[in-house]
Amino acid sequence: MKIPLAREGYFHILISLFAFVLFVTLRYYAAGFIFLFASLFLVCFFRQPQRRIVYKRGMVLSPADGRVVQIKRVVPGVFFDKEVTRVSIFMSVFNVHVNLAPMEGKIVFMEHSKGKYLNAINPKASELNEACAMGFEFEGERILIKQLAGLIARRIKNCVKVSESVSAGDKIGIIMFGSRVDIFMDESFSLKVDLGQKVKAGLTLIGEKT
Repeated sequence: MKIPLAREGYFHILISLFAFVLFVTLRYYAAGFIFLFASLFLVCFFRQPQRRIVYKRGMVLSPADGRVVQIKRVVPGVFFDKEVTRVSIFMSVFNVHVNLAPMEGKIVFMEHSKGKYLNAINPKASELNEACAMGFEFEGERILIKQLAGLIARRIKNCVKVSESVSAGDKIGIIMFGSRVDIFMDESFSLKVDLGQKVKAGLTLIGEKT
């Protein structure tokens, strides 16, 4: 059975497998099986399952797998200059970490900001942690998502750029090893998730145009 993998994981998996073979060849079996376990973990972490996206205009789909850990009214400081709803999704190391476009449209804003590496579940992480903010727009509809580095996650990798058009469910990036994604929506969208709810990228409806 073929396991779909994100290309960002190939290097890490191959290095771990090489270490496994090397240590077993040298008869350092304990160390070898540690790297075998690490290889299996990396395959799990970098999996990129194919999903059937059901989308219509006005929907905001989840950009990440995980659990909703906070719903709050905030002023983002970028892209929106007014109070909007922020939905925070925490991804554990066991979740799929490939992030998907939450709507169709054009990426009209992108900003990478350096910062701290607080635990991503911390409410202050959105303001203080290293992050990449991405603004989407389609015929007047605008949303912002923010990819946040965390205590373990130290690398945010994007595969899109400003002015690029995307379809809902297109891959937009990946965050390495446990992290968080925030979605910001104004009052023109009604909230469709609850605190504590588990969500899946490209499948769970986060908001919908009222």
